[in-house]
Amino acid sequence: MNKQRTILLILFIFSFVFLYLIGKDIGFSAETKNGAYFLGISLPPFAFIPYIIVFSIFMYAVWSNPPTNKSTTALSLRRRFLCFLIDFPLNIMVIGVPITLIDLVINWLQTNEFSWEINRLYNTSTDTIYFVLQILVFIGVLILFGYPISRRKQSLGGIITNTFIESKTDISLTKASLRSLVGFLTLAAGAISIPWAWLSKDKRMWHDSLFGTFPKQITSKDR
Repeated sequence: MNKQRTILLILFIFSFVFLYLIGKDIGFSAETKNGAYFLGISLPPFAFIPYIIVFSIFMYAVWSNPPTNKSTTALSLRRRFLCFLIDFPLNIMVIGVPITLIDLVINWLQTNEFSWEINRLYNTSTDTIYFVLQILVFIGVLILFGYPISRRKQSLGGIITNTFIESKTDISLTKASLRSLVGFLTLAAGAISIPWAWLSKDKRMWHDSLFGTFPKQITSKDR
C-alpha cells in the first residue's frame, strides 16, 4: 500500500472510530409504544470534527485523477466487499450529519429555540418532515455510491483497495444511483447473486450485468 492510500485509510479509521464512540449521541429516533410518543434528535457539536475529515477525504477521492491506462484484472469478491465496508459507513457519515442538522433546524423553526439535543414526548403536525428526511438519507447514500461511477472516478474505498468500477459507456448520475439501489437489492439476495459472481470469470454481480459495469482491480505497481 502506497503512502497516499495509507494516509487515507488512517484518516478514515480515525473518523470512523471517533464517530462510533459518540455514535450513540448522534442521529434521529421516533417511536410510539403503548400509546406513548417519543422523538429524539441529537448532534453534538464536536461531531463536526470527524465530519470535516470524512467530507474532505470523500471529495478528495471523487476529484482525484481517474484510474486510466492501468493494468487491471477482474475484482475479487473479498476485495470488493472490503471496498464496500469502507464506502458504506463513509457515505452514511457524509449524508447523515447534515440531515441531522437539518432536523435540528426544523425543530428550531418550530419552537424558536435551538438545541443540539432534543427529546420530547409529544408530536406536532410537521413531524412527518423528519421521516421524509430519513428517507432522503437512504437516497443520498445511493447518490454518493453512484457519483464516482458517473464521473469515472474511484471512491475512497476504491483508492484504498486499489479498485474501481469500469464502464464501456458514460453513465449518468441517475443511472449510477439506480445501479446502487439494485446493488443493495442483489446484496440482500446474496444467496444467488454472490455465487453468480463467484463462478463468473469477470466477477460481475447482477447489477453489473444490468448496467454494463465491470469491477476491476488495478495491478500496476505505480498505483
